[in-house]
Amino acid sequence: MGDLIDAYRPRPGVYDEMFTPQRSIRSHYEDVAAALGQFGADDLTERAERLGKAFRDEGVTFDLDGEERPFPLDVVPRLFEAVEWFTVAPGWCSG
Repeated sequence: MGDLIDAYRPRPGVYDEMFTPQRSIRSHYEDVAAALGQFGADDLTERAERLGKAFRDEGVTFDLDGEERPFPLDVVPRLFEAVEWFTVAPGWCSG
């Protein structure tokens, strides 16, 4: 893996979507981890900044205390396994 994944340390006692408590990559995140492994922290920061700028330029913003901010969107996707989705889907679909 690249520096970004190798240098990452999950916080003890906090659930991590990508890593197990033993610091192995969850199977459904293997492709994401492989892609992220090609980047350094500066690359990911730059991508997040470009995403924020694109959102501001297109008006995808919200107002916080009179300041327009880009809608927050993480550049690292959150993946759900089917069993996890079946847990949350009833609340989403019940509207």
